Amino acid sequence: MHGRGSGRKYARRFSNTVNSKCTALGMYVITSSYQGHYGLTYRLYGMDKKNSNALKRGIVIHASQYVNNEGCRGNSYGCTAVSAEALKEMAPYLQTGTLLWIYS
Repeated sequence: MHGRGSGRKYARRFSNTVNSKCTALGMYVITSSYQGHYGLTYRLYGMDKKNSNALKRGIVIHASQYVNNEGCRGNSYGCTAVSAEALKEMAPYLQTGTLLWIYS
């Protein structure tokens, strides 16, 4: 799932700007996890110039009720949102220091 600033159905715009609600592409590393508004959440640090504001923007990976196995019914504020089932499957691999590449 992509940020609502990137487009509704398809992501067409990407940004590293605070409050853009866009997805920022590139390499990320998980810095920590915590129990957030959507449950288990993974904080992301952007490793590229095009995603260097990830911590300032609060960009994380989280499960959301608007994402399910049939697709999505909404968009995040720039975070990587996945279904609860997908996050549960991914959780053993998402640890501090894990690298992620978000691309389009």
